Amino acid sequence: MKVAFDAQLLFEKEKTGIGWNAKCLIDRIIEFPDIECTLNYFCMRDRKRADAVLKEYREKGCHIRQSWFLPARIYNHLERFLPFPYRFIFGNTAEITQFFNYTIPFGVAGKRVAMVHDMAFLACPNTVAKRTRNWLRWNIRKYCKRADVVVTVSEFSRQEIHHYLEIPLEKIEVVYNGVDLFRYHPNYTKKQIETVTRKYHISGEYLLYLGTLEPRKNLETLIEAYRLLRERMPDTPKLVLAGKKGWMYEGIFEKVRDYGLEKEVLFPGYLPEEEVPVLLCGAKVFVFPSLYEGFGIPPLEAMACGTPVVVSDSSSLPEVVGDAGVLVSPADINGLSKQLEHLLLDDGLRERCVRAGLSRAETFTWERAADSLMRIYRKLDMEA
Repeated sequence: MKVAFDAQLLFEKEKTGIGWNAKCLIDRIIEFPDIECTLNYFCMRDRKRADAVLKEYREKGCHIRQSWFLPARIYNHLERFLPFPYRFIFGNTAEITQFFNYTIPFGVAGKRVAMVHDMAFLACPNTVAKRTRNWLRWNIRKYCKRADVVVTVSEFSRQEIHHYLEIPLEKIEVVYNGVDLFRYHPNYTKKQIETVTRKYHISGEYLLYLGTLEPRKNLETLIEAYRLLRERMPDTPKLVLAGKKGWMYEGIFEKVRDYGLEKEVLFPGYLPEEEVPVLLCGAKVFVFPSLYEGFGIPPLEAMACGTPVVVSDSSSLPEVVGDAGVLVSPADINGLSKQLEHLLLDDGLRERCVRAGLSRAETFTWERAADSLMRIYRKLDMEA
């Protein structure tokens, strides 16, 4: 079976959930013996970096197809107004082509699979950048119509796509995200944890959030809950908000300044991938109060590291966390504050969350995700 991947997300320097979804699935699909894999990508300015990223894939036998004359940004812009067949750039030999970031261009050869992660741009539009919101509103139905199968990352998102876009449920398949249990585990040493925390000037115990700093993640509510918690417990551990700055992040920093929490709330920025599981492993509690998630990879990674989690009881997060974490309404500032307090003070609750979280994480692996995606490919191949 000849499968081509839109490989553009492999080159992201600071990957978020969608980028990791693409990389982790590609890395595992190419290991299947009955697959002939091709990576399609548009030309980049930094060719040395592109070659470095692609080196491991070449060594594993992947074919590489590059657009030598057209960058992705220009193609994506032109394709919306003057459809130029994708197969004219990347050929027509692929039997299946997989796209990971909502889109399917015009004129793709063979069967087409689109990954649509969530409907945040319609469900909570004020939390999505206007440019992204408009692009999806104008194009998402067209992309999904071109797809032979729409893949999403949770049953919640499957129902959302059906509801908002009126796509038949039988056309939408769920492939859950996963966690790499070789990297995300509770066995990092105290020395390893101290090395990372010292780098970011984190002393003592800490609460941790990990993800993009943007309105949808509900971090201003978290900061308000943390302020209430400190009023009741002055010795509350520091709050670490790790991740790159996203859209409209300024209010998060302003809230910290308004409450005079500059020394208690730390912003280490985007973390190198090798440091993420270490920092998760060292956290007293992981907190993820997001307003809307198609899946929510960070809480899963935290559970795999043996860290108890507090998450919103909204969107897909209950589906991912199940009974293994503490759930709270994303609008309930006082409730979030009290749940954090319970986890900090109740050792029995913490231990139950740790055990249940480790068990829960084992049910979501990238190997299982790749198997699910391969079943979809094989079904499409049989229909060809």
